[in-house]
Amino acid sequence: MRSLGDDPRGKKSFSLVCTSFHSIESRHRKTLKPLRADLLSRTLQRYPFISRLDLSYCPRIEDDMLSIMSTTYKSTLLSIDLSCSRFFTNVGLSSLVMNCSALVEIDLSNGTELMDSAAAAIAEAKNLERLWLARCKLISDIGVGCIAVGC
Repeated sequence: MRSLGDDPRGKKSFSLVCTSFHSIESRHRKTLKPLRADLLSRTLQRYPFISRLDLSYCPRIEDDMLSIMSTTYKSTLLSIDLSCSRFFTNVGLSSLVMNCSALVEIDLSNGTELMDSAAAAIAEAKNLERLWLARCKLISDIGVGCIAVGC
């Protein structure tokens, strides 16, 4: 590989190519699996066409972040994995299912603090096809019944 050295035209050309690749990649990426929640808001702006969002490496997802995601990916989000995430409530889930009308998959496994109110929020997702609730011990039969009736 040749060094750019002090050639200003070479540096400008390299910069334009990198910007072009960045733009193309941000438009064509459909799956996102971020490694850190603290950089998530910036990442959401970079990739506006995500259809599958895997947040299993982000344990601290709060209601306001779910709200931001729901407005960012309003028409594109099909699947979300919140299986290792905590700190969100039925308010964040409600925002997610109300805004993301195309949502067909939600993974809430290990949501040990989720209660029947979260199940009622999930019941509003009319296009939901797959739902994972493994180890959601506080969701009772009534919550599961709400999901069955709503979906």
